Amino acid sequence: MGSKYCADLTFGLQPEALAMLQLLAGMEMDFTNKGDIVVKTFPWYNGWEKCVCIVFQYALHTDGYLFVIFGRDYDSEKLFVEHWLGRRYFNCPTLESLAERLSKEKAVRKRRHFGFDEMKRAVTFVYELMAEMYVHWSSLRKVATQEKKGEQS
Repeated sequence: MGSKYCADLTFGLQPEALAMLQLLAGMEMDFTNKGDIVVKTFPWYNGWEKCVCIVFQYALHTDGYLFVIFGRDYDSEKLFVEHWLGRRYFNCPTLESLAERLSKEKAVRKRRHFGFDEMKRAVTFVYELMAEMYVHWSSLRKVATQEKKGEQS
């Protein structure tokens, strides 16, 4: 279908994915210290699924990233949130690069479904994933700092 406008600010993404992104953008990350989190947002095109990919990184932990994809699932006609831990990609991962990397890293993709009336719950789930990873990464940082102090004594 054509358009009379010069640009598409939705990037062709599903309305459900954009609505979830808007809800998430309004949530403050109260579990963090300012400046120690990097969040990047990309469009995710997987055939019919035109979703959002968020890459979440603890700035002081450069080796691990949390990837979260969300939108409307093609097969089940439900909302979904899919996530995995992985190493850095230069751009947003594609299905091809993702499959290759997951097999090398033995990482596991996890997809969870939500009804359309559970959008707020799905967004809360994404937020909780981010908070959980932040706590995990910051605890790794504390252990590493304590080990360095022990070595210097």
